[in-house]
Amino acid sequence: MIQVIDNYLPQKEFGVIQRIMLGSGFTWHYNDRVVMPDGDEPYFQFTHTMVRADINEIKPSVEIVNPLAYKINPEKIMRIKCNLLTRHETTVTFTFHIDIEDFEGTTAIYYINTNNGVTKFEDGTVVECR
Repeated sequence: MIQVIDNYLPQKEFGVIQRIMLGSGFTWHYNDRVVMPDGDEPYFQFTHTMVRADINEIKPSVEIVNPLAYKINPEKIMRIKCNLLTRHETTVTFTFHIDIEDFEGTTAIYYINTNNGVTKFEDGTVVECR
């Protein structure tokens, strides 16, 4: 089941996360791998991984999203990864994919800006990035 919740965090908490992640002090890492259909033009993104449970890695930057984690209140966090895609002249549709194989849990997506992109799900649901 896909559930969309607008304004999930209070504006003040959201504003802090947004200012930090879009600020000049936040570290983004170049990643030349974006899930694309075979033969399509290669795309890149920037990423920042805060948590990877599979290798027992928790970076100090995870503190930024504490208000979000507290509100979601998960039993366990498998991964927290931030993606930053650059502006494109036309809409780019990436391939459906699974980030963690054999995962039986809930996934959350939290947008920190509004743009003309969308997230499409295999069931046909389309969620605006806002």
